[in-house]
Amino acid sequence: MAPSLITGSRSLNGTLGVLELGTNSLKLHLSSADPDRFEPHRVEWDVGFEVYSSRSISRETIALTIAQVQALFGEYGVEPAKGPVFGIATGAFRDAENTSAFLDRLYDGLGVPVRVLSVEEEASLLIEGAERLIPERPGMAFDLGGGSLEMVHLGGDGNSLRENLPLGAIRVFHLGTFASGNWDEGPAQQWIRKGFEKARAFRIPLVHGTGGTVKALAQVAGSAAITMETIRRIEATTRSEGAPGALSNRRRDLFLPGLLVVRHLMEHVGAQALQHTRVDLGEVLLSRLRPFRGALRGPIGRSFLHQHVDIFRSEDRRQAARN
Repeated sequence: MAPSLITGSRSLNGTLGVLELGTNSLKLHLSSADPDRFEPHRVEWDVGFEVYSSRSISRETIALTIAQVQALFGEYGVEPAKGPVFGIATGAFRDAENTSAFLDRLYDGLGVPVRVLSVEEEASLLIEGAERLIPERPGMAFDLGGGSLEMVHLGGDGNSLRENLPLGAIRVFHLGTFASGNWDEGPAQQWIRKGFEKARAFRIPLVHGTGGTVKALAQVAGSAAITMETIRRIEATTRSEGAPGALSNRRRDLFLPGLLVVRHLMEHVGAQALQHTRVDLGEVLLSRLRPFRGALRGPIGRSFLHQHVDIFRSEDRRQAARN
């Protein structure tokens, strides 16, 4: 019988889990009784704000974030020693100077091994998730996080191209507040324009986006399908009246910086519409890990798989490597 998702104080013995440490949030992905359905659980945190203002994670933030992970495990009955939990880290964790100290604390305290994904490994997961959900060819998907903008171009011949730009919403927010401590759109706009100067300019009428900014945009627009006209209107309103009050305080600070990146991206490729299409890297990784469920039960097996880079490659690249 396949393991089922059990919340509360009971243990999720044997349930496969992926802990996704992002710039702006923590996500816990757990496999359910249906192997093709996943239940992500999300907690916002301040790691990205700290990293992009000081280049490191403070001791206080390390202690707080470990407590947040522990609380999330407790809420959903996760015991890493009994049920395999595998961690991945992206965005700010590639930029922080003391990421290894934080991840060592996480492993020593909770027994969760975490791999900091390279840009290429992160793109591989995004491409696989996007290929399943995006019907258009050629097509385009992007993931706007706190630290970077990841873009993938899906070709009609089955090939794909990826680009990574340092245009995450938190990074742009700090660039716009660096000089005076108050938001200044001028430097932010200049940085965004500079970021797109060397980016590929495929002409795509519709782009698919994921991440906190796009989710918030869909919430404000009242639809997952958003026209360029609507985006420009929301941008103008936000600039004159502030971010919508329905958003969380953290998302309100990041809304305009992220919105500027989205609008510039759409102009860069000539897109007239944006579709909010949720792609979670942790869910894609869960699907790749399922065949290894037996090997993951023991600490030696988990340690070996943690170093097994093959699981981070797309299927065609794994096949090519085997051949």
